[in-house]
Amino acid sequence: MVIMKGKKYRKQSVSHIQQIDGNTLDIWLHKKGGEFEIFDGRLLVYPGNYNSKKDFITVKRITERTRKNHIPELSRLEKINGDIYEFSTNKKHLKQPVEVWLPCHPITHPHLQEIKLKAKYHGEEDFVYHPWTLFGEDPQYPVMEFSADRLGTFVATVQPRAEKLTVTDQGLLYNARINRYISLRFPKKCVESDTNIEIRILPFNMEKALLVKEDFRFVYPDLTDFELATDYFDISSDTPSFRRSVSVKIPTGLESFNEENREEMIIMRKDLESGQWYVVESSMKITKTTVSFDTKALGRFIILKAPAKRKLRMKNALPALETKMLKCRREILIFKKMLKKSWNVWVELVKPSQVASVIKKRENDGLTCISQPESVSVDLDGRPEYAVPVIPPASSPEKGLSLTASETEFTNNMESDKADLESTAELFINIYDTDGDVSTSHFSRAAFKKLSRAKSLKKEIEYLEVDDGTDCGGIELSGDIQLVEEGPLNMFFLENHQDNFITFEIEPKETEQEGDIEATIQYHVENTNTSNGLVTKTVMRVCTFTITAEQVADYFWVEPPPEPEVVEEEKNEEVSPESVVAKEMLTQKEAAKVTAEKIREQADTVQRLSAPMRPKQLISREPRVLSGRSLQTLSRLIDEGLTLAVYLDMPDSTITGIGFDALSNGLSLADVTYRILLRWKRSTRVKGDSAVMELANALSSMGRHDIVAILKERHRRNAELTPSCFTSLHGEDEPEDLHDYNPGTVVPMKQFTF
Repeated sequence: MVIMKGKKYRKQSVSHIQQIDGNTLDIWLHKKGGEFEIFDGRLLVYPGNYNSKKDFITVKRITERTRKNHIPELSRLEKINGDIYEFSTNKKHLKQPVEVWLPCHPITHPHLQEIKLKAKYHGEEDFVYHPWTLFGEDPQYPVMEFSADRLGTFVATVQPRAEKLTVTDQGLLYNARINRYISLRFPKKCVESDTNIEIRILPFNMEKALLVKEDFRFVYPDLTDFELATDYFDISSDTPSFRRSVSVKIPTGLESFNEENREEMIIMRKDLESGQWYVVESSMKITKTTVSFDTKALGRFIILKAPAKRKLRMKNALPALETKMLKCRREILIFKKMLKKSWNVWVELVKPSQVASVIKKRENDGLTCISQPESVSVDLDGRPEYAVPVIPPASSPEKGLSLTASETEFTNNMESDKADLESTAELFINIYDTDGDVSTSHFSRAAFKKLSRAKSLKKEIEYLEVDDGTDCGGIELSGDIQLVEEGPLNMFFLENHQDNFITFEIEPKETEQEGDIEATIQYHVENTNTSNGLVTKTVMRVCTFTITAEQVADYFWVEPPPEPEVVEEEKNEEVSPESVVAKEMLTQKEAAKVTAEKIREQADTVQRLSAPMRPKQLISREPRVLSGRSLQTLSRLIDEGLTLAVYLDMPDSTITGIGFDALSNGLSLADVTYRILLRWKRSTRVKGDSAVMELANALSSMGRHDIVAILKERHRRNAELTPSCFTSLHGEDEPEDLHDYNPGTVVPMKQFTF
């Protein structure tokens, strides 16, 4: 729930909000406006006095089936970061802007990423950036606050922070602000005209990279040589190449990238135009925290660590690693909710680690899980992540297959894994088709490459790998059911969206169905062949369930119309005079009772209207021993004002400031003590008797028990402190400073010690 800061508008009642469906709300503004809760705590505030009773604003949360049609055009590294909302009104234009609070997905690296707000106003065709401010300080629940005088579609996006600079033909030496270890040196005449440069840092998920390496080591054998990597440093420019070499210095961030491991380090550059990775053939200058090199082309740089004799394999390993890391693995869950007059199906994509929690959450909402994943993948270190292709049975070597020296070395390294994989081969023999001819007595790299190209599946795969912002599959129905509302059932996946699901309502095909019926839900993924353009469907999940005859009967059961009431005719009976008198007396008693109730109601109304609107407020008065006159008298008796401030638990900065102020202005000891007492009285949180006890405890800690006794006695009498109260402390002769007090007396500097 979003907590709003204080506003002068009052929160409106639920009666002013009409829910059209689960994703659409009509907010009736009325004349006073107010704060309205929409969609799990998302609030909208509209100033009053500018609208009539008939004005309303419609807030619509874009559903999963139409989400794809409302996705804005995104930049190269931009992603959707929350729900998509559409605001509309029945008015021609707004006389006063509306204020909106929209939560968005939290970002993992606030110093490297930034949240943007895009809006497509009504009547416009393109999305534009809309100004906003961050409401709240909790990074786990960021809320965007913005004001808009034009309504339309609003969506939050996230993208890496960019640092921009311009290079002229005179060269430039630039030290980046986004990271102080990044610097670029452009020599003179390296560009012919002004060139724009943008610097971004993209975090590298090392934990996910090691999981991909472990899970796909047989599909991509080059990944076995990967060890460590730095973050991505995305340096883009308008110029594809420079006339002279540019010196680039980037941070490593890991102790393993040092001079001792120079032979194991390799610098890779990605061409942002073609997407190809290249090895930077340049000498490196290595320090404890940075690596410097020269290049004539900018792009996305990364430093990898691999064995010295195998680091050139990273040229093939990095594209495969990057491709797999960009994929989002999701499990497919299918739920159903069978009501008497409504059959609903819920298909959801969730993270593997959240399967149990999501199933429990949906079951609490009344849903029943009818298809959940069964672990069929190899459990690597207790983490069932990705399925591994089956190892083909050993047989004679392939004809025409010759192994190179590197492949032979790879074969020898893979022999140690033979025992572990043979024990799990039964799990995958029905999943991956080996085509029969891909067999060899050695675990060669060539054999694994052929094996990875075997795409025909005999059993549904229990996981799904999707890209952010793409179509991730479709749903087909078969059996004795059909959709209530016809239309395509396609899933559009957003990584930073809190829920990736689709719901639809089903019904029997035949209206006079009797007995149990079968329903089949099939989730498939379409793959396009880049060579011939053919589209093939891969079935990822098939779920079949039975709908009982009782449920079918309840669905088709029609409630009979209510029977008309039969009015019985009154029988004419003879009425005696005694019954007439009794009825009249009863009628008079009932009339008197009703009159008495009306009188009581009128009296209650008058009392309610005449009662004061505001409750009585008790005025709390401060104790008289803490008045200004009392504190001035007390300050003349205490020379150690700074010591008293310490026992009163005042901040050190306040004590030091008062001390230096006294030295600069030549204040007396009594003036210092008086200022300290006034400052304490204003800043203390306790009031009344508690404040008096706090002052008494501080004086007792200083050893002034005599003053404490007089202070408590005067407080008991509710009297002020006067000079005559303290005559007993000094005998019959009162000190001169109690009566003849000169506030302008200068205090020597040697009396103050800090």
